[in-house]
Amino acid sequence: MEDVPWVVVDADCPYPELKMSLIEAFHSLSETYRERLESLQEKFCSWSEDNHLLFTFIVPQYTQDIPNYRSLCMDMLQRVFPYRSRRELLEHERKWSWQHFTQNQRRAVTQQWHRYREELLARALVTLQEAKHAHQEALDIHRDRLQQRDICAQLHAKVSLQQWRARQEEVARLEAAIAARQREVEEQRVTKEKERRAVMRTHQKQQVNRTNPMHKQAKLTIAYLIYLICSLFLYRVQFRADMLQRRREEREEREAGKQKEEEEKHKRLEALRSQVAVAAEADPERVMSDTESWRNRHENGSDFELQRPLYSIHTYTDTQIVSDPRVRIEQALRQADLHNTMYAREILSTIPPPKPPRKDTQSVIKL
Repeated sequence: MEDVPWVVVDADCPYPELKMSLIEAFHSLSETYRERLESLQEKFCSWSEDNHLLFTFIVPQYTQDIPNYRSLCMDMLQRVFPYRSRRELLEHERKWSWQHFTQNQRRAVTQQWHRYREELLARALVTLQEAKHAHQEALDIHRDRLQQRDICAQLHAKVSLQQWRARQEEVARLEAAIAARQREVEEQRVTKEKERRAVMRTHQKQQVNRTNPMHKQAKLTIAYLIYLICSLFLYRVQFRADMLQRRREEREEREAGKQKEEEEKHKRLEALRSQVAVAAEADPERVMSDTESWRNRHENGSDFELQRPLYSIHTYTDTQIVSDPRVRIEQALRQADLHNTMYAREILSTIPPPKPPRKDTQSVIKL
């Protein structure tokens, strides 16, 4: 009974069936709009809270500036939710996108529910008032009929001839009184009916004046939301077409650049081949004959001597290099495949050389 106003529940209605029908109408209205609100108030789109939060955290990570972001996002979702099919993931994304739109729709449904409930309450009160008036009129008519029967019985009881005229006059007077009473009752009924209709017209005008702006605002809101959704879809289609065109142009530019590089490379190879090509004619006799230097050496009679260094070199020997602890540690680290790690850098930086560096190799300028 919480869906039925107490004004209707506590109303004194002479017809119980009418009262029960009004109560059933309120219940039917509440159940209809409650089911619509329950269908719109799905908080996590039929998923659990943890799965829905994880879904809403993954999807925004793949923005539109990432190439092939839809496929990457769907692959990640299928790895995180292996028990969900691709169709279920797409359906959940669509529900999540429309959840923002359903918030305004839920507000409009709630306002419509309250408006229809007020209208039903007003009609119910008017109906109950009309039922009371009709019942009162029926009681008045029945009471008048009983009075008429009593009057007729009294008249029939008078059998005296002398009183017949008096009875006729009494009957006429009573009929006149009854007619006057009926006219008075009819005038009262007409007056009440006019007042009731005036009240109903005033209430209906107020109701229309109050509901028209709400209808207009709801229609404007729905039209604006539809326009935004259509604009978003058109933008996505145009963005996708532009992206495909840009990728096609970049691919053509890369192919043209590769072809141009191949042509330039071929030209350079041809130029190099022409530069290093053999220009001398074949002369086997010259190849097999003695050279001028060999002839001069044998004519002078000098023996072949090994080449000597032009000058002496002062440097470190192999023993001195191997005796350096830094070299041995570096070889050990290289054998352990640790020579490129931070640990190797720190160890080698802490080992001093066998001899301190010369003083003239260090700067004394302080920056």
